[in-house]
Parts: sequence; structure tokens; C-alpha cells
Amino acid sequence: MKNFVNKEFEARAMVSEEQYAALMKHYGKCKTQKSYLVNTNNYFDYEDLFLTNNHMVLRTRNISDESYELTLKIKDEKCDIEHNYVLTLDEYNKMNDNLVFPSNEIKCVLSSRGIDPTKLKKICSLKTERLEIHYKKYLLVIDKNDFRDKADYNVEVESFSRKAAQLYLVKKTAKFGVTFKKGYVSKSRRAIYNL
Repeated sequence: MKNFVNKEFEARAMVSEEQYAALMKHYGKCKTQKSYLVNTNNYFDYEDLFLTNNHMVLRTRNISDESYELTLKIKDEKCDIEHNYVLTLDEYNKMNDNLVFPSNEIKCVLSSRGIDPTKLKKICSLKTERLEIHYKKYLLVIDKNDFRDKADYNVEVESFSRKAAQLYLVKKTAKFGVTFKKGYVSKSRRAIYNL
């Protein structure tokens, strides 16, 4: 099945380059199941950034040149709702190069919200080098993000609730001097607004 919907409960924190290096050195050696990925995200919106300003993110993602997806993320107070569609390489290229939108559930969700997919444009791209560490109820992610000739770093945790993700993030990063703060600016917003 090509379409699927996820509820995401995440906590995230920005880290310095030094903290990133320390986290990678420590968690890169851990025996737990882990994976290294390189993601390229292409973000789409209207000229006036209507989606971004209304807490929605539309992106294509190339995952280590092995798989491709189209995602619509809608932010909510309790969780993020992600509509995902697995793309073929041909669909991925057509979407990025000519904005040929495949017929799928995401197109229907956008249309139901009054968004015309034919009027969207590619706003920017972001490359992420990612370490994912899988625990029983948690996914710890350490990212280096490159966009618009700059780099930044973040760490995030996905879990079964936002509160659990926050507690686990603090637990796993406190010894590296990482502090969890509300008001984290997502990587999509950082790239789109060039922050």
C-alpha cells in the first residue's frame, strides 16, 4: 500500500556543533539497533508560504537514494499528523522538477483544505545526515542539517506521547549539556525562512 498516516509524538532540541560531535561519538558506538541515513527534503508551498504559516509542511524526501516519499505533515497541539505516500523514482523526479503531483490521498487532503496543488512551488531543499537509534519505545535521532550554505544540528526523540519523548530526550542528552526548551523551530521552518 502506497499511502499511510502516522501520528508523531516528538520532542526536539537544537545542539551546538560540539554537542553534536559528542553525541555522535557516544551514540555511534552503542550496541543498540541503529542506522545512518542521508535525507534530501524538498519543501513545497505557495509564494506567500500559506502552508508553512498554517502549520503544514509538504515535502518530498529522498532517503539515501534508496526510497522516496511525499509527506504532508499537519501540526497539532497533541501530535503531528503525517500523511505519507511512497513515490517511485519517476514520480519523485516529476514532482521535484515539474511539480507533477501524483494522484493520491495527500492531493485529496490538500484539496479538502482549499489548497490547489497546481499552484504550489518548490521553496527550498535541505540535506540531513542522520543517525537513528532504535530503543523499545523510543527513536533517538541525531541530525546535521545543511541548507542555503549553512549547517545546524538537532536531536529529537519520537515516542508514544510528547511528554514521554521530552523526558527521554532530557535523559539521553543531559550529560552533553543539551537543554530542552519549548518553542523549538522545526528544520523545515529554518530552511524555508533561512533562519
